[in-house]
Amino acid sequence: MLPFVKSSAGDQIARASTDLVKLVDQHGGNKILDENNDLVEFSVKKEFAHRAKIIIGKLGDATIFYQLLPRMALVSLVSLYDAYLGRLVRLIYKLRPEMLSGSGRQLTFAQLTEFPSIEAARDHVVEMEVESLLRDSHTAQFEWLEAKLGLSLRKNLDAWPVFIEATERRNTFVHADGIVGAQYLNVCRKAGIVIAAECVSGSKLDVTPEYFSTACDCFCEIVIKLSQVVWRKLLPGKLEEADKAFIDISFDLLVQADYKLAEKILSFAADPAVKHVNKENELYLVVNHAIALRAQERISDCNTLLDKIDWSALSDKFRLAEYVLRGDYGSAVGVMEKIGSFGHPGKAEYKTWPLFNWFRESAEFELAYERIFNESFRLSLETLEIPTQGNPISPATEGDCESPHISPSHIQTATADIGAASENEDR
Repeated sequence: MLPFVKSSAGDQIARASTDLVKLVDQHGGNKILDENNDLVEFSVKKEFAHRAKIIIGKLGDATIFYQLLPRMALVSLVSLYDAYLGRLVRLIYKLRPEMLSGSGRQLTFAQLTEFPSIEAARDHVVEMEVESLLRDSHTAQFEWLEAKLGLSLRKNLDAWPVFIEATERRNTFVHADGIVGAQYLNVCRKAGIVIAAECVSGSKLDVTPEYFSTACDCFCEIVIKLSQVVWRKLLPGKLEEADKAFIDISFDLLVQADYKLAEKILSFAADPAVKHVNKENELYLVVNHAIALRAQERISDCNTLLDKIDWSALSDKFRLAEYVLRGDYGSAVGVMEKIGSFGHPGKAEYKTWPLFNWFRESAEFELAYERIFNESFRLSLETLEIPTQGNPISPATEGDCESPHISPSHIQTATADIGAASENEDR
């Protein structure tokens, strides 16, 4: 999104610059250009001075916006994360109200009389706790979570240094106009971040499209992992919904072709410490993991992952997935024909499932599809639409929770599934 919006701002600069040059060419003179052939000084006839002033104003506004946009995007990204963390902490207190007993917050009798109920007073104390936590550093926030949950959340979390640097860069933009100071350098060094040689006190930070993309992936990775850890810790009876969210999220990332982030999430899902409700859900995640690896042309890693499973004993949909991922299209066609026109996967899955991205390009697939469904294979605009939820290899619509659909554009919805699961449990 950032490159698109920045490109739009660049177009505004280009249009204003073209209008100014045209005005000067037609009604002015005494042009002075810099080494980049940009107009830096000119004169115009008196009657066109106001018009020139308006164009220069537009050019200045567009230039400022173009320069500030990347840092604004990073500030907004961190703000989305902070809002997510606030909702997560409220949810933790809702699921484990006994944690509030050790908060140390006190209300006088006079203050208590102002609330209509004990529940309202409790909610007020929770808000005080949340506000206090959000004012603390992001490192302190994780320390708080680790202490409350009894978990080591940062162990083997490779995204941690990127996360801390991004949050500190945000602070530098908000409080120091992006100028590097001692706090930024000290926090980064303490987090084990390798600081570039040119990044010294007094230098100025920026946000490139590549940096912002990396930051988005980092925040999404941390939010997804944190949500899953909290979910499984506090709602152990809701593993089915947690698994479904994992499957849906990974599928959405594959559809969006965000293969590197999908791989990171799915590697976490394969950790022995992450328990799954049944073997089938675990297999769904293995297949998605293999798709992410193959999409990055890491064929050897994909095959190594597949070799860990005895696919011969599994259902046709999983055997089809294995054959496609290994590039054994002859065997894949045989399983397709066995599944037929009424089995699973069906027409829609063959057209939208990222697993078939490579298979669909083969003559074997097109001929098999035509034999099975009695029609030629073609993709329409409707079938190319990105699904909003569900994984073609999974039961998809079972369960009570909505998919959180984690992506860089809407981190703020990350607690939707946990909240829905807790409400279902309350009922």
